Amino acid sequence: MSVVLIMGLLADAVIAKPELSNVEATQLLTNPGSQVYNEEQSYTLNITAQANARIFVSGLPPGMLWDEAERRFEFRPDFIQGGKSWLVTMEAVEGINTHAESFTVTVNNTIQPPWPTIVAEEYLSFPKMTKYTLTQVTDSFLDSPGNVGREFRSTMVVPDAATTENLLPLGIWLHGFGGSAGTGGGRELFAISPHDSNNTWWTGYNDQFPDGDASQGTVPNYTQRRVMHLLSYLVEHYQGVDLDRVSIGGQSMGGTGAHFTALRYARHFASVFSRIGGTAAQLLSTGQQGML
Repeated sequence: MSVVLIMGLLADAVIAKPELSNVEATQLLTNPGSQVYNEEQSYTLNITAQANARIFVSGLPPGMLWDEAERRFEFRPDFIQGGKSWLVTMEAVEGINTHAESFTVTVNNTIQPPWPTIVAEEYLSFPKMTKYTLTQVTDSFLDSPGNVGREFRSTMVVPDAATTENLLPLGIWLHGFGGSAGTGGGRELFAISPHDSNNTWWTGYNDQFPDGDASQGTVPNYTQRRVMHLLSYLVEHYQGVDLDRVSIGGQSMGGTGAHFTALRYARHFASVFSRIGGTAAQLLSTGQQGML
């Protein structure tokens, strides 16, 4: 009986440990309020919290970073994240005391190149999928100003089986040097096959092209932007893409492009496949180095 009594007293002592009042608990963490950002611009958001509290976060937009030591969020939305919102939750923990706050992050659709146009459609009955041939007409975000208005052909495959309840993976395949858009995909796989007809190694080129001085200006990643714009188009217009299973791959020049596109837009890819993809220009052939 004495053992039971002692254990009971100890339990009461633990239960009776003082906790913060509701007012004090809310001081663990301050809600920063709703945040509205523009695409392709960099932002920081500082959070006010108790010095000794641990802060745990969830629901971040892809690509948004949390630096707990600095109590700071960092985010640069890319151009295919506009028009979306996320609910970010923060939980402050100090001893046995906790307090949670949530706020929304909204990205304005400030960069909207023209959507691709379907110019051909073919239904493949055996794998039960539809192959689309698309034309991308460039604007000044997808192409250098002197080249605006060019057309690029690509292909896209949409399987019949994809629905909002049956999400299927997506594979983006980048062709090799001198190649063209192929046909990937299958019964349970979306596919995008872009075309780098200028053999830019799936990177970009000087914004002074075609007639300017290449020793001037900058080198935006125009070719990668066209690839990502195709991804955005597919997700926007067709249901059933599993955004947690998007992969990119290629061989040779396509392998190089897969490497660097995945690095640049890592937040959108679950995996990257590169076969004999070169990542150092000096190791390419003499003719390829001259072109680059």
